[in-house]
Amino acid sequence: KTEMFMQHEDVDLILATGGASMVKAAYSSGNPAIGVGPGNAPAVIGPDADVEDAVGKIIWSKTFDNGLICGSEHNLVVPASIRVSVTDELKRQGAAVLTEAEKEHFMAHSIYEKKNVFDKSLVGQSAQDILTKLGIERDYEVNLIVVPAEEVSADNPLSKEKLLPLISLYTVADEEEALDVAEQLLTLDGTGHTASIH
Repeated sequence: KTEMFMQHEDVDLILATGGASMVKAAYSSGNPAIGVGPGNAPAVIGPDADVEDAVGKIIWSKTFDNGLICGSEHNLVVPASIRVSVTDELKRQGAAVLTEAEKEHFMAHSIYEKKNVFDKSLVGQSAQDILTKLGIERDYEVNLIVVPAEEVSADNPLSKEKLLPLISLYTVADEEEALDVAEQLLTLDGTGHTASIH
């Protein structure tokens, strides 16, 4: 139905967001089209940021519509000097920052191995429902899942767009490295899309 609609003679312009197949269908429709590819927005929190405010904005953005918005934050990039204050604030505002053991369990049970992407059954689900399904517990209602990540890589699903209320947490040495990691993330999956600095 979407293809039929896009090909209709009365359509003047198509703005296509979503997966590659949607964008390709828009470009192949015979009508003018603008396509937007994946977003993989990094959010850098600098040492001079208001951590409470930055974390609140990031949680609000990434949990809206259970993480389906491509322009919402998909990666946190934080200098080591403020990592503890950022993770403490994330927890205070309802996020679950996974431990190393929880991360291993989470990744082992949430990845569709053939394509090395997150299982589609998790897309758009609430953070609490995802953690309950995977047997990870907190003594509070969880609104966001935070998974520590070590390297930016095409083989790492944490380095790519994540259409669920999950954000990767990259810890870096300083602000210069933070910008480098943010650029690597965008180059990998999200070129020309969105980034933010607090």
